[in-house]
Amino acid sequence: MDLLTVSAQKIYGPKGVGTLYVKRSKSISDILSPIITGGGQEYGLRSGTENISGVVGFARAVSLVAKSREATVERLTKLRLEFETGLKSLSRQVVIHSEKAPRLPHIVSFRLSGVSNEKALIKLDQNGVRLATGPACASRSHNPSHVLLAMSLTERATKESLRVSFGRDTTSKELEVTLKQIKSF
Repeated sequence: MDLLTVSAQKIYGPKGVGTLYVKRSKSISDILSPIITGGGQEYGLRSGTENISGVVGFARAVSLVAKSREATVERLTKLRLEFETGLKSLSRQVVIHSEKAPRLPHIVSFRLSGVSNEKALIKLDQNGVRLATGPACASRSHNPSHVLLAMSLTERATKESLRVSFGRDTTSKELEVTLKQIKSF
């Protein structure tokens, strides 16, 4: 890995702060250039006052995540398996993407064959259930998910696919409600 960015909000830290890892063998000035110039902070890459309170909050969030990591992974994996079992019991028309592959414990991507994901999102949203059609970083895009296309799904299959993510506060009861709403299709 040459570069890695981490946003604090992804681990329940403060918004607007993050970290950038740059591999030692890389010259940061060859990779990045400042957007706003004038200050010498961060090796000349940014101007302005550092967000010290945000950085401290981020460090605290990292500490809390590290302490609870194993228990969180175990709990989320259990929820994911519970949700996938529920999905498979709804219909033969449900396909769980990469079911046999190593995956993150908190994300399920699945296809409801014959059901438009856009229509499904609207109906689910009207009933208080929030799902997505692709990665959060592309949430405003109406194009087929480039990730699902790279997994050799057809464009049609991508337009019938949904993604659910679990967080630290997700409960089995919420999953039951979601499955009940999905069953109504």
